[in-house]
Amino acid sequence: MQLKVSQKLLDKAIKSVVKAVPAKGIQPILNNIYLKTLQEKLLLNATDLDFWIEATIPSQNQSEGAVAISAKKIEEISSKFSDEELNLHMEDEKKVLEIGSEKIKFDLIGLPGDDFPAFEKPDLTGQDFITINRQEFLSLINVVQISASRFDLNNILGGIYIGIKETEEKEYFLEFASSDGGRLSAYSLKLDNLGENPSFVNKAVIVPIKIILDIQKILDTSVDDNVQIAFLSSQVVFKTEDRYVVSRILEGEYPNYMELVPAGHDKKAVVSRKGFQAALDRVAVMANEVTNMVKLSFKDNQMTLKCSNLDFGNAIETLETNDYEGSELEINFNVRFIMDFLKVIDSDNVVIYMNANESPALIKPETGNEYIYVIMPLKSV
Repeated sequence: MQLKVSQKLLDKAIKSVVKAVPAKGIQPILNNIYLKTLQEKLLLNATDLDFWIEATIPSQNQSEGAVAISAKKIEEISSKFSDEELNLHMEDEKKVLEIGSEKIKFDLIGLPGDDFPAFEKPDLTGQDFITINRQEFLSLINVVQISASRFDLNNILGGIYIGIKETEEKEYFLEFASSDGGRLSAYSLKLDNLGENPSFVNKAVIVPIKIILDIQKILDTSVDDNVQIAFLSSQVVFKTEDRYVVSRILEGEYPNYMELVPAGHDKKAVVSRKGFQAALDRVAVMANEVTNMVKLSFKDNQMTLKCSNLDFGNAIETLETNDYEGSELEINFNVRFIMDFLKVIDSDNVVIYMNANESPALIKPETGNEYIYVIMPLKSV
């Protein structure tokens, strides 16, 4: 095995596939990254047997070969070089991979490539793919992931729902949703140019939150402008020109999350996102460390924010709202939940829809109806 490759591309590819390396591999071989030369490319692969990642980068191959190399060490080594051309060389009988530049060389002991589990790609014959802009897909993940549970990762609430919905008008929407029981994030993206009766209509998967966040980082390193998604019976595939990810899915049926979205609001407030965010950040200093509760009071086009802590004191701040509609209202929320939402949107203003102090509130960017955020109120203590 002998080749030349860009350090920058190699480092990005390693940082992508290493996300599939298990923290504690039952099989020691899984602590490695598989490297194999292809025609004018270098393939890198890693897995924990539930999650497979494959990356390819351009390379100048002088001789063919394959090896399994310590994921931890090759990640450390690749980052020690500057942006330059690297030489990779290994004698088949020795299984020692030389990684070097003009003045630096590392010798890294490897294992036979045949020892690494074979990556059998799913049969996608006749399978329809959803194709969407890669950056748009990454943005969708970013706004929806905030509501997924980080505690019970094998429960369906510890995942992101991704599904395709067909309307009576034969329009198709790619839907994302997540909820940890205290809040709900949902995004609906209209899909165009799918043709008639695509095979993935009304299909849905639930991808574990840890994996979806890894996928977000992996696809961020791709050179492709688009990402393709395929829904399989027990897996989901995310594919670009130079990244190929196969993930298991969580078993179970996701709740009908649209039933959680409140309707018939009689109170509405429009507030500056940046002003709201800054005020929450200030008053949150005095929030109770257990409840993280903030009290919002609405009256006469003003919103008052208050956090109280029995051990330290109180913080109060008042903001102007635009054309507040409805009677006076006091309602309590987890301040962190609101701040999470404000961090992932870029709208100048946000709209808060409410009914009563014990009813869920709906928060949305002022422009666009694609993203909704439902937050449950907290009871006063």
